[in-house]
Amino acid sequence: MVSMVRRLLISVIGIPILIYFTWLGGQFLIALLAVLAGLVLREFLKMGNLLDINPLKSVVWLLAAGWFILVFFKLLHYLIPYLLLAFLIIVCVYTVAFPRYTWKDAAWSLLSLIYPVALLSCFYPIRVAPEGFLWALYCLFIVWGTDTGAYFIGSLIGRHKIAPLMSPHKSYEGAVGGLVVSLAVGAGFWYFCGLAPLWAMLVLSFVASFFGQLGDMFESTLKRTAGIKDSGNLLPGHGGFMDRFDSFMFAVPVVFICLHYWIRYL
Repeated sequence: MVSMVRRLLISVIGIPILIYFTWLGGQFLIALLAVLAGLVLREFLKMGNLLDINPLKSVVWLLAAGWFILVFFKLLHYLIPYLLLAFLIIVCVYTVAFPRYTWKDAAWSLLSLIYPVALLSCFYPIRVAPEGFLWALYCLFIVWGTDTGAYFIGSLIGRHKIAPLMSPHKSYEGAVGGLVVSLAVGAGFWYFCGLAPLWAMLVLSFVASFFGQLGDMFESTLKRTAGIKDSGNLLPGHGGFMDRFDSFMFAVPVVFICLHYWIRYL
């Protein structure tokens, strides 16, 4: 009961803040994304230590700072070259410092830059797209709707477990419930906002919800491998920031890719 009250309090405070900064957009949203990415990155690097991995922490933090400097100054077209440069830098440091670092350390360092930093920052180009605030809200509601539908349907009728060793509470029934709610969210944004044709909104909602749930399971797998229940303890009743944004980090890039390379041409 106490845990549920804490979860509700965090949600009541956190959701309006996230929506408000999304509405503000611009540097305000970039600053929020940078803070969130930093908090998730911190947990991800610590998780690497639990897996007997020694990431190149100083290099990763400097590269993450450089990434968000590019985003802050809206130099988004430099991000892919920057990611390639980051790969070369990490590989060079690993090579020069060998045998202090192993190839696993280098691989985890590169993954650290992609997983929290690059994936979270995909939310910004969605916000600056035409009708960007509505599309950004759509992302948030797809993730929240999927999580809510999966939780309640799974709790009520969940019988067939997807992967008991990875997450004993996740069921096929819950996953379907999350997908159904995401389709309702997509239909709602089509009806009230007219962002795209109904069929396109339904397809996008299904794919985004599917990958969002995969993001949740990916993080659960990492935690099981590391032997921990939560990625952190900064959010009472919620665990860590990675626990709260695991689905978001997989769903948002899907919306970003589909919006910029498919839906905008319909």
